[in-house]
Amino acid sequence: MSAGSPVRHRPVRPPYAWRLAAIIAATTAVIAPAGAQTLSETLAAAYLANPDLAVGRARLDVVNEQRPQALGGFLPSLSASASRDVQDLTYDGVVNRTNRQDQQALTLNQPVYSGGAASAGLDRAENTIRAERARLRTTESEVLLAAVTAHVDVARDLDVLNLNRQARDLLVRRLDQTRALHDLGDATAADLAQARARVADAEARVVAAEAALAKSQATYLAVTGQEPTAPAPAPLPAHLPDTLGAALLRAREANPQIVAAGYDTEAATDGIAVSRGALLPKVSVTGSLSRNRSSLDVNPRETEAAAVGLQLTVPIYSAGIAESRLREARKTAAEARLSRLATERSIVERTERVWRDMLAARAAIAAREAQVEAATTALDGVAREVDLGRRPLIDLLDAQRDLLDASEALAGARRDVVVAAFGVLAATGGLEARALALDVPYHDPTGDYEAVKWRVFVNPVTGE
Repeated sequence: MSAGSPVRHRPVRPPYAWRLAAIIAATTAVIAPAGAQTLSETLAAAYLANPDLAVGRARLDVVNEQRPQALGGFLPSLSASASRDVQDLTYDGVVNRTNRQDQQALTLNQPVYSGGAASAGLDRAENTIRAERARLRTTESEVLLAAVTAHVDVARDLDVLNLNRQARDLLVRRLDQTRALHDLGDATAADLAQARARVADAEARVVAAEAALAKSQATYLAVTGQEPTAPAPAPLPAHLPDTLGAALLRAREANPQIVAAGYDTEAATDGIAVSRGALLPKVSVTGSLSRNRSSLDVNPRETEAAAVGLQLTVPIYSAGIAESRLREARKTAAEARLSRLATERSIVERTERVWRDMLAARAAIAAREAQVEAATTALDGVAREVDLGRRPLIDLLDAQRDLLDASEALAGARRDVVVAAFGVLAATGGLEARALALDVPYHDPTGDYEAVKWRVFVNPVTGE
């Protein structure tokens, strides 16, 4: 170079690597922003507003009516009747006299023995109600688990969207820088094309992240009845079993699906006794009061009668219907026992699966954190070498993508461990509003039952 030739100063390339690493570290850190929606608030909203849970509560109220219906097998039946007959008496085609006859009767029937069907029917009603309560617990657990999943899905997708937006913005700046270097002759056309390609890819990833977030927000709204507002990172649940064996034992004892299947089996067994009662003799006490008044004579005649009796009914042949119903009840009980076994095996398999998922997610978090740390270090080193001209621009772009991918994977792993942990809690029967101490008015599953269990009289006007 001659002394008089101009000196070309190489533009100083700003170290974007540390900026990207700092932004990603801040985005993936488990820090709740101000005004963030906590997991407890999400669960409370789902508990109060989820329609599936409301339907389950209404269904339990319907099933509660089986007890007063079954109680009717022990109680008397009372009926009243009244009639009037008018008869014209004619002689030679001429009405001679009109006979009016009025009759009123009151009849009472009190069952004494029903072949065991009444007591078995009451037991069946009680077990059916207990099974429905357990099914309501299952619905509550499923709704709360769906709320947990929706909460962490929105939080993850928000993180992923922010990561991709920030990475896109940095790539746009890198493109501007590469374009300036290309104009000065310090970057090749290939470098410029690679920078443009990565910006286009970043735009596509932002669009995909926005779509994923919109889906998660829609699911959140469906589960909780409200729009999500920056859900905070979700803590892991307390009181999880220490070992897989403890989790399986707790699941067998407390999982509401297994509990419901057990009560269904007992109710089906009670149904055998109910059907058998149709083949056995029945005893009841009957009583009646009647009054007849006739106006045929010149002076009206009125008679009154009272009767008390003991009635014995012995079934002899019912066209095979009662016998078939008894066989059906026995088969139903056998089916219920098999269903309970299948349910228990399914819950055991699910418990073990979510337990393994939880352990895998915990290990994945540690691995992903190490991956993010290594990718951050690598990006910083590659950026320095690119600035010194020792490596091509594509290496820097690849290092940036590696860090972004690792950060997205870390956000996914944090989501997965929360869902798996709450899945373990649900499988072991602990994912309920009371157990989580949610700040909500708790639904009392026995409230309607206590209100109707002795209600055997109804106002014919209001129906209450």
